[in-house]
Amino acid sequence: MATAFHKLFIKPVFACTLVALSTFAVAESQLELIDARQEAQISTTFASSPYLHANDIKVQVHEGKVTLTGKVDESVNKDLAKEIALGVSGIKSVDNQIIVQADYNPK
Repeated sequence: MATAFHKLFIKPVFACTLVALSTFAVAESQLELIDARQEAQISTTFASSPYLHANDIKVQVHEGKVTLTGKVDESVNKDLAKEIALGVSGIKSVDNQIIVQADYNPK
């Protein structure tokens, strides 16, 4: 009787659980890949901007939410960084923590 129960109930439930967990793992890795692509796109755009390329700005993306940190010498550059990030497909919001420091000398 225990063997029949095991074949009819336990094995299918175990198989479904494995499928669900593997699907979750694939979905999670796809989200991480999307985050990485968005980070790269934002960072590349910063690097090609004559106003931002020399600044020390770090970009983190998690599920469409961007966090910007670092320093710039003018507030217009802080605003530009935010607008660039918002222009990337899939970005929903930007937490702009960039510090404006007038005497900041970009490298």
